Amino acid sequence: MNAETCISAIKASKKHNFICDETIAGLVEREIAKYKSEKDVIKSVKTKLHQITGAFIDESDIKKAYGILQKICGNLENTDGNLQKACSNLESTDDNLQNNYSLPQNAYGFSQKGYDIHQNTYDILQSSHDLSEATDRQSMGEDIRSILSLHASTRERMDFMEEMFKDIFTVTGRNCSILDIACGFNPFFLALYSESDREKYYASDINVKLIDLLNYFFSVSNINGHAFASDILYKIPDVQVQNVFLFKIIPLLEQQQKGYSKVLARRLKSEFFTITFPTRSLSGKNVGMYRFYNELMHNYFTGDEFEYCLQKEYFNEALYIIRRRK
Repeated sequence: MNAETCISAIKASKKHNFICDETIAGLVEREIAKYKSEKDVIKSVKTKLHQITGAFIDESDIKKAYGILQKICGNLENTDGNLQKACSNLESTDDNLQNNYSLPQNAYGFSQKGYDIHQNTYDILQSSHDLSEATDRQSMGEDIRSILSLHASTRERMDFMEEMFKDIFTVTGRNCSILDIACGFNPFFLALYSESDREKYYASDINVKLIDLLNYFFSVSNINGHAFASDILYKIPDVQVQNVFLFKIIPLLEQQQKGYSKVLARRLKSEFFTITFPTRSLSGKNVGMYRFYNELMHNYFTGDEFEYCLQKEYFNEALYIIRRRK
């Protein structure tokens, strides 16, 4: 049985050609040991890839997110352009101002007289710009939420996401460096509730097209970020950060390689680990998941190695923030 043939067949599928190579190669290597035919291996790998990614996001969602981001960028450029034009118009009236003439009506509809008009009008323009910026921020917030709703994981936590991130940053500090593993659409949320001077934000995912989208987003936002394609099962990122995000990824890791989460925590270079688990199924059913994952968490991340800084349950997600003991 030829592994390369299986890999090529899987990557030829439109549904799976955006998955990073190491994920596909790793799954093929494992499944070849279980089946006798290439057809069965390919079928099994495709099923597992759907379990890993297909239930959460597809290519059309990424295209929609690109469209929304381009809309946001266009609105911000228009706002800056209007302010520059208004200020340019104001500067052209300086000669009239010196002669105590009336200021011609500008783009904002204001007309004043007197020598103090120059400063007053700049104040008016700035106030108008601040109002425009506030409106743009509100509009951008709505657009970002539209993007977040495209991904199943972030859509599920929309109602408590702000509360959850506030809880996280209260413990770790708002400006800490972050490695977000299997990030999905998490980075978009930081555009709304993050400080502009944050230390480096690293985001990894197995979806190559998502990685391209996130790097485009970082390039047009104020986030000091870098996204890269990586499968944590086959390569642990060699970066030093203050906080690692492991949002709802441990169940998937354990499903593929039992006990791997313990290895991961020991090898990742971080002071804090922010870990979440689902407490309800995708259909919204409560099937005892919290009890199961709470036990797993305390068995894997023991008190002699980690300090439990925060443990909290939201509507459908449990949050743990642990700190490596020195």
